[in-house]
Amino acid sequence: WQTISKALGATGIGSGDTVYIGSGTYREQITVNMTSATAETFVVGDVLGVNTGDEPGEVRITNFLTSDITAPTDQHLLIVNGRDYLTIKNLTFVAVFVTTGYMVVNAFASSSTNITIQDCSFLLSYVDGAASTNVMYFNIAANTNANILIERCGFVMNGGLNCVYVRLNTS
Repeated sequence: WQTISKALGATGIGSGDTVYIGSGTYREQITVNMTSATAETFVVGDVLGVNTGDEPGEVRITNFLTSDITAPTDQHLLIVNGRDYLTIKNLTFVAVFVTTGYMVVNAFASSSTNITIQDCSFLLSYVDGAASTNVMYFNIAANTNANILIERCGFVMNGGLNCVYVRLNTS
């Protein structure tokens, strides 16, 4: 597959699979649309090139859709609404948000459970007016065990951003 969106789409990987992403810059919005996993499913940046055969290097996902200097597009980078048993490893997310309300990892519309994010980097900035932006947003349904683990991740961002925002829906 040529895009991460294809690999994680309805006709991509399935429950319990592992997808390795080769080094490079991916200029896309990724919506995880695969059938919700019942077994742990892995999305792994292959920074050493061991599994993909690519040159070692960073696996970068960005909202700069044209180049790293052209104006960024306001969009979520990774949408995981209603997806479960998903582990994301070794990815670098780079974004600049101009408008408020956009997130890097977004599970706003419905609960996602058993989400693990490991060894990822988040480099975020916002332009005046987008100060209420979150790096990650999880909307958790009432009486749900969310089981969200964020481990060994780095966050670099300018003031006004929230790293992880968890909304407990008690209604």
